[in-house]
Amino acid sequence: LYLEEAVAKPDLALKTLEGTDERFASDAVAIEGIWQIRIRALEKLGRIDEAVILFDGLLAKQANRSGLSGAAGVLARSLDTRAVGTGRNSTPSRRGSIALRSTS
Repeated sequence: LYLEEAVAKPDLALKTLEGTDERFASDAVAIEGIWQIRIRALEKLGRIDEAVILFDGLLAKQANRSGLSGAAGVLARSLDTRAVGTGRNSTPSRRGSIALRSTS
């Protein structure tokens, strides 16, 4: 509910998730849902890089990764959204411009 546009309180969503990884450690389905929400909240706060670091840490310590595919998908879509947004608002880099000129 905290992530809905009408409420827009992703910081409270993150606070609500504190301690849930330990509490539901043996429930792969719950962990997947928790991480989907955590990644969406971090995305809304503009902290995608933090989400990547945290998710990488989870992968490193998680023995059974079968329940993380949905969370990985949410993270991938968040990264795609950021990349598309960045591409629209930026100009080609100098290196990219030089590379384009040298291939023509």
